[in-house]
This record gives sequence, C-alpha cells and structure tokens, in this order.
Amino acid sequence: MNFTYTDPSTGQTRACDATCPLSNDTTLLYQDFEFVNVIGMNGFTIFISDWYGDGGGLSGVELFQDDIVAYAVNTFNEPSCLVGSLGSESSTTGSQFTVESSFPETSASYLSSNTGGNVTMAPNILSSRNYSIRLFTPGCIPDGTCSTRGIVLVQNYFAPDEPPQEQLIYQTNNYDKYDTIYQGRVDALSSSFRPRVVISPAQGQPSTQNIVAQKVQYNSLSPNGDVTSSPTSSGSLNGLYDYAPGNWTGDMTAANATYTAGFDVAGTKLEFDANINEIVSVNGRTFVAGSFISLTLNLENVMVVDEDGSTGTLESGGLNGPVYSMVAYNDILYVGGQFTSTQNASARAGLNNIVSYNTATNSWQPLGSGLNGNVNSVVLYAIPTGSSSNDTVIAVSGDFTQILGNPTVEVPGFAIWLPAKGDWAERLGTGGPLVEGAVSAETASSNGTIFVAGAITGWDANQAQGIIGLSGSAVEGFALGSSSATSTTKRWLNSLDTTSNDIVVYAGAYYTGNNENITILGGHFSVSNATDVAFINGNNNDVVSGLPSGINSNGSVYALLVNGNRLYIGGEFTGTINNNPVQAIAFYDFSTSKFDTTQPPSLTGDGAVFVNTMASRPSNSQIVVGGQFSQAGSLPCPAICIYDTSNSQWLRPGSETIEGEVSEIVFEDTNTALVVGNISIGGNMTYVGRYNFQNSAWTSVNVGATGPVISVLSQDTNTLYLTGQNSTGLYFGKWNGQQFQDLSMTFQSMFANVSYWTRPIFCGHRH
Repeated sequence: MNFTYTDPSTGQTRACDATCPLSNDTTLLYQDFEFVNVIGMNGFTIFISDWYGDGGGLSGVELFQDDIVAYAVNTFNEPSCLVGSLGSESSTTGSQFTVESSFPETSASYLSSNTGGNVTMAPNILSSRNYSIRLFTPGCIPDGTCSTRGIVLVQNYFAPDEPPQEQLIYQTNNYDKYDTIYQGRVDALSSSFRPRVVISPAQGQPSTQNIVAQKVQYNSLSPNGDVTSSPTSSGSLNGLYDYAPGNWTGDMTAANATYTAGFDVAGTKLEFDANINEIVSVNGRTFVAGSFISLTLNLENVMVVDEDGSTGTLESGGLNGPVYSMVAYNDILYVGGQFTSTQNASARAGLNNIVSYNTATNSWQPLGSGLNGNVNSVVLYAIPTGSSSNDTVIAVSGDFTQILGNPTVEVPGFAIWLPAKGDWAERLGTGGPLVEGAVSAETASSNGTIFVAGAITGWDANQAQGIIGLSGSAVEGFALGSSSATSTTKRWLNSLDTTSNDIVVYAGAYYTGNNENITILGGHFSVSNATDVAFINGNNNDVVSGLPSGINSNGSVYALLVNGNRLYIGGEFTGTINNNPVQAIAFYDFSTSKFDTTQPPSLTGDGAVFVNTMASRPSNSQIVVGGQFSQAGSLPCPAICIYDTSNSQWLRPGSETIEGEVSEIVFEDTNTALVVGNISIGGNMTYVGRYNFQNSAWTSVNVGATGPVISVLSQDTNTLYLTGQNSTGLYFGKWNGQQFQDLSMTFQSMFANVSYWTRPIFCGHRH
C-alpha cells in the first residue's frame, strides 16, 4: 500500500498506512492500495491525482465480503441505505409464521410454522459469479419439535431462464446444521430476476408438520465470475469416481476425460453433496451406499450401478436413513447404519439399523428385528463353531445396547449374526468373542491367524454363554438356550430374581462317582429336558437332562452340594417327593437317578423361605444349611441349621439367637465354620460370626463391615476378605484381625463395570 491523506483541520498532507484515523472528509492519493483493518472509518473519497491517457477514471469499485446472507427473520437483514430494493430480504406466504429463539442452543432466531406455508429468502447478489449456497436449519431439541419435524422441499432460483433446482432436506436434526444445497453460477439480481431460496413442506408430509427457516448463506467461489458447470452436469464429480491409471495422463482433466463405464456419471444423478460411505461389487453389479437422495431415480441412501454404467434403485427405493457400513457374503449384502425402514416404508418390519439385501432376488431381508441403535461398522469374521471348519459370521459394532425381538438381548455395542442359523449368536447362546469396543476390519493370514482392527479396548476369543468350564487346558462353554439376561448370580440378599424370561445360573457342582462325568447347574431356567437343575453328561456328548418330577417349576435353585452319591439341592421352591411335601431343600440320588427315598423335613418360616448356601463339615456326616427360615421340621432353627446324614435328623447349632439371613458358610477347619450374611448373633449386628462345633458356641466377629456381607474368603484365622453392600453401594474390604480396610476405591477401575457382587458359584475342573 502507498497512499496519503489530507488532514482537513490543518490542510497538511502526509503519508499514511491502513490504520490511519480517516474521517468523512479525508482525501486519498493512492497507487494500487487496499484497506486492511481500518479503524474508525465509515466512508472514503477517491481522488485521482494522476493518470495515463486522455483522462483519469475508474471502470468500477468493488467491495468484497466473506459471504452474503439472507435471514428468514426479515429484521435481521442488512438494509441498503442507497437503494432499498438491493438489500437482502425475506417473505412468507400461505401461513402464519412465528419468530422462535433458543439462544444459545440455536445461534439465531428463526421462523416456525405448523400449519404449512413457505418462506422465501433472497440475498442481495450484486455480482454474477460462482457461489456455494448453504442452508441453515435450527435443531429440534431446543424448541421441542422433534416429533413434528419432517422433510421440506427446497427450491433454489439461480438464473432467470432456468427452472429452480429442487431437493428434499430433512429438518429432523437434533442440533443446528447446514446443508450445502448448490455450487455453481448464480446470476445477479436485476429488475426482472432475483436469486432466492424457497422452503415449503414436501409432498406427503402431515398437515401438522413443523417447518422452520433460519438463513441462507452465499459464499463466493471465484472472484472473476467465470461460468462453471453445475455439480450435476457431465464432467463434474459428485461422490463417485472411477480411476484407471492407464487412462490418465498429466495433462488430462475432467473436461476431456472419457467415461467408459459411466460410474463417474452415476453420481450426477444424485442430488448435490452426496456422501458415499461404502462401495461393494457383487457379480458385476456395484452397490453404493451412504447419505444421499436422487429425485430422478426416486431413491435414498443406496443405489446400484450395473456393468454398462446404468443406475438403478434397490427394492422399495432404498433405506430411510444413512448407511455407514456394508459388506457382501454369499451374494447377500449386510447393511448397517441409522434407519428404521425402506424409503417408501413398504418393505418388511424389523429393519432397525441393520438389514440384509439378497442381490439374486433383489429383496430386503430383516436380521431378526434389528438393533436399538446406530450401526457404525459391519465386517466379516471367521468364528469357531465347534464343527470341522470355522464359519464366516457378520460382526456388527455401533451405538446399540440391545438386540431387538423376542426375547430382547442386552449387548455392549457388539453383536454377531450367524448366516447359517438365521439368528444372532447372543440369542442362540452360540459362542463368540467377548468384545469391548468397536471392530472396523478383519483379515486372515495364510496360516489361518485372524487379525482384527478397530477401537477395541478388550477382546477375548471366548464369551460365556450360560456357563463355562475347563476341559483339559481349554475353555469350554455350555449354552442353556436363548437368554435375555447374562447367566450368572445376580441376586441380592432378600431380593429374589425369578423373572420368567430370565435364564440365570446361581450354583454349580460336579459328580464323578461311579466313573460318571456330570456337571450340575442350578438356577432359574427352563431348557430342553431341564428346569432349574440341569445335568450335563460329559461321557455322552454333553447331553442335558434334568430332575424327575417332584419340584415345582416356578422356583429357583440357589445352592448345590455333592456328598457321596447324594446331591443336596437348596433354594426357594416347593414340591412333593415320595408323597411327602418338601420346601427349600431336597435330596437327589445319583446311584438311582431319582430323588432320594429319604427327604428332610421341610424348612419353614414367616414370609419367603429359601436356602442360600450349604457346606459339608470336613470328615463328618453333617451338612450345614444357611438361608432365610425359622424352623426345620418342628425344630426351631433360625437362619442356619445342621442336617446329620447319619441319622437323618436336623440339629440346631448352639443355643444363641441367630436372626436374619445367612448368605455363605465357609469351614476354616473341621470344628470351625465362618458364617456371613445380614445376621445378628445374640442381638449383635456384626454380619459375621464363627461357630465352634466342639463347644457349640457362637462368637461375633466385629470386622467393621459397613453393610451385609454377601461373600467371604478366609485366608487364615485373622485375615478375611469380604464383599457386600452398604448404603452407598458395593464394597470390598479386608479384615486383618484388628481393623477393617475398605479396598473399594483401590480397585475402582477394576470394578467400573460391575453392577453387582457375587460369590463364585463353584470352582473346580471339568474332567
């Protein structure tokens, strides 16, 4: 810059830069200058001090700005002081629009109507040139209109002799957004034409649809005004590009390129700003998916390009929401994204965020009832199925928490579809990897090693489905049918969970007598041939069987104990065995595969009666039973009782008053049992007690626990580890014989995802 200014107060002329304090009377003498960061200037005068030729003059003066905006609220539009008709303006017709404001959630006020009508926004375009046009739409959450928002027709008038460009725009966005609706030449306003954007309800929308309009922004793309092709003209690209290195040279451009297959031209049939996320070829046909629409082809978000370059739509016009990921397996496309149906909503139900497309029959097929959230990634995965070879399955990751259908299955944003089974692995109970995070890619090396990539924070090749155990050195799973709940102990003290839809395993044991190899599971479930107690026969291909008739099916089994050939079964149930009533405890004889001929007198009490735990006294015929009850037969025996198997008789442990509920019994040695729960001993609420069999005496162990104890581990007579629940939630602590140390915070990161505490249902090795 090189210019001077004349100070009107002194008449002196001096050199100046762009930060001079110019006034309305300042005269500028210049040589090719521009103003940058001018302070205090509201006008300027150009004085031509020299020229070349017959006289001095200017062909024009241009003032450039970053953008040109027309607001729907007309009072926001900048007025033109010189010629009023040249300012940006807006108008409405057909309905009463109101001015809405949700600042700061929404950046500017806007017009809103739920009775139809249209809004016209006309900017002051003074120069014909290339522009990029953005349409701004306020979010629906701030004004609470998400349930009534829909689709609007947007008409863009950009030239006097051209029909308006039309496209459909969704206004269902939660937060503020903008859509780039056009890029190309826009003619300047004249006496007969004015560029404008018109918003109105799309056809087929309900009469109560809420339509909104905020502003339209024109950004200059080129200062020289050269005409360029419309984005939907031949020679330009719109999301699709077919590159063959041999067909291109250093001086070749889009203008002189030859499109042999027509793939590049396919994008021109989509509305501007198409977003392509996935391209998959199947038998010479190319399937394209993403976020786009085509008024010409009447499709949304999915299209197909044939070998000759012709374009077409999939059944029912595609999908009604964006597609984020797509893979092909055995001529079937597996498509994931954010959708609930097809574009015209005429296809089958259950297309929630995941769906398959049969390329042979050209039809959509639901994957069950779909998932309850967005699917971000769909990949093929080779999974062990127990057969001679691995099966290829569909691994799905995303922002979902449930597999929809009957029953609904909880999943952590990762699920597996089994094409060979036609259902989800998690619902069938078929084994699969346990994944924390998202899987975005998978491949296998020549030696069969599988490599998996993605935002993975945890991975294990084996996921517990029902129950797992060790077979030799390998982890082996046993499925108990389809499950809507994780099969594990999840019952708090005095909080029974017997929901009929749940499959829950509470206890387990092994029987190896008479050369048998039987795993016993107890809980609340009903599968083929077994209710609440299941026998898995390891000598007979893991065939599952159950108890003979005798125990009612509407109960739950919480404890199992094998002693010799007898199985002791404890829980909350009633029944009739050998014509005698039983409650909370029953005996089964493995040697006869029937209920034992001798059954104990029933446990009874006020309210719910159940057995939580059973323990066999070492080197003795006595079985100690704990839970919630007040009598064993006619014997007063609250919360804990001893069954002497040698004479089939109940015995009360000591004369001390025990009140509450016993959750676990652990023998520290032959003569000492550690008893925990929500109990008091002689009126002392300590939650922990010791019983001495030699002198029939109880001792309260004041470990300092802050709530009922659910599980205990005795490291030695002075060191106990305890888990339980207090008024603030879960706790985990250590008693060192003198004081209680709360370890919950120490292991907080380890327990971040633990929603309940439980003791191990059984430990051991499957033979």
